[in-house]
Amino acid sequence: MAEELFRAAVAWSWALREPVVRRVRLYVHERNSRASAFYRRVGFVPSGRAIPMEGDPDAVELEYEVWRPGEGA
Repeated sequence: MAEELFRAAVAWSWALREPVVRRVRLYVHERNSRASAFYRRVGFVPSGRAIPMEGDPDAVELEYEVWRPGEGA
């Protein structure tokens, strides 16, 4: 069910007229392999960007993204 909810949310974002959404992104803790696997399964890929984890200076959150069909990095 979680996969269908994610797919529906991304499809909804592509259907918006304003603002036009070209990319959906999210962040996952670098050690959360279960969440990373789920995001990949629903079409997200690592962007290569990371941000410091708030409250934990030794950890980072990795950015995952999915591009609107016909667009992309």
